Amino acid sequence: MGAIKAVTSATLADIAPSLRQVLQPGARVCVALSGGMDSVVLLHGLTQLRSVLNLQLTAVHVHHGLSQHANAWRDFCRGLCRGLAVPCSVHSVAVADDSGEGIEAAARAARYRIFFDIDTDYLALAHHRDDQAETLLLQLLRGAGVKGLSGMPMLRPLPNGRSFLFRPLLDVERSTLLDWARRHHLQWVDDDSNTNMHYARNFLRHRVLPLVGEQHPAWRSTLARSARHLADAALLLDELAAQDGRGAWLENRLRCDRLAELSPPRARNLLRYFLAQQHISMPSEAQLAQIVQQLLQARRDAAVDVRLGQADIRRFAGQAWVVRRMSLPNVPMNRGWEPLPLIFDLAANEVSTQGFMQETDLPALSGVLRVRATLGQGMAVTRTQHATIRLRQGGERLKPDAKRPARSLKYLWQEAKIPPWQREQWPLVYVGETLVCIPGIGVACDWQVQAGEPGWLLEWLPAS
Repeated sequence: MGAIKAVTSATLADIAPSLRQVLQPGARVCVALSGGMDSVVLLHGLTQLRSVLNLQLTAVHVHHGLSQHANAWRDFCRGLCRGLAVPCSVHSVAVADDSGEGIEAAARAARYRIFFDIDTDYLALAHHRDDQAETLLLQLLRGAGVKGLSGMPMLRPLPNGRSFLFRPLLDVERSTLLDWARRHHLQWVDDDSNTNMHYARNFLRHRVLPLVGEQHPAWRSTLARSARHLADAALLLDELAAQDGRGAWLENRLRCDRLAELSPPRARNLLRYFLAQQHISMPSEAQLAQIVQQLLQARRDAAVDVRLGQADIRRFAGQAWVVRRMSLPNVPMNRGWEPLPLIFDLAANEVSTQGFMQETDLPALSGVLRVRATLGQGMAVTRTQHATIRLRQGGERLKPDAKRPARSLKYLWQEAKIPPWQREQWPLVYVGETLVCIPGIGVACDWQVQAGEPGWLLEWLPAS
């Protein structure tokens, strides 16, 4: 694994100009280092630019444990980084194909979960022009739409909101990187799975593309150019969807009447855009057609529920909702559920500051309980000590208005337009055996504060 020696004054930025165009002096850059030739060249090239651009350079290696050589690859990456004086973090992950999309996809998902948590300005990946062309062909064979065919972007923000995914070698052919590695006497590891023809990418790379190259030697650049054209088209479709959806959605909801106003292609485009904004995997063509049909044509009182991965698309009050699938707490439903004391289990004189507010996360109920101290609003503090949270069991009634009879929970929830799937996880506040409050809905009239009396104002913020 010998030391790396520079034998030329050229820098990687001479063949990958985006390095200078994107990276600002002092930027923090973390290289995703597999140990393969591509990532070794990227790391080596960035060490040359480290002093020029005053880069804070690090590396990350993800240990998947899928190969018998995984430990050797990890050790190689650590040794390489020591020789280059680059801090290297190693993360071991357990890879399981829970989604049914294959072990490669599962490994990629596990890898990117690590990448997204790294505290850096740029997470640098070594994808090159050959990878881009192969990706376009793979997506085409899978029947992908315009967005899928647009390939990999050179630069895009990460979900953490503070970092960018950066592919500086995307316009560089693999042969150029190989020439660089040889001229600089670099060493790397070879993943034995790269020759396994069971994987579609390997089959394209080793069997199909060499034949294509005999007739079309410039296939790398022409396919990459097509990917750029398709990326422009995808951007235009997103801009159209943003216009079509203006004012039509709030957080995880989309108005069905807006979909109905659009032509079928524009309705499908808006729905795809909406789902992408919710970070939902793109549905198949058949699934998308089913969703549109259910949202627009099912009876008004029909319970629309279409499953998409770990989320459901539901319809309520004329809106399409993205609902993350969660399980109810494993608690017997024939009794009160009381392990979570509320923060207002206090003597009245312990909290006297009007406007005091605290949010308590209740993960078992998939939401947050917001409690605010008030005067003349909400529940009376002096009468709600030792309150507990329970779940709906059936038959509960509440009388929030002294001039009207007690109402069933179903009536109150319908009146407040609470979706049915949220009701089973909505916390109910009891004092003893008396239901005194449904957060965000109402307080029993006998437990409401009087004018000038300290009170608690409760609000329930469900996750979906």
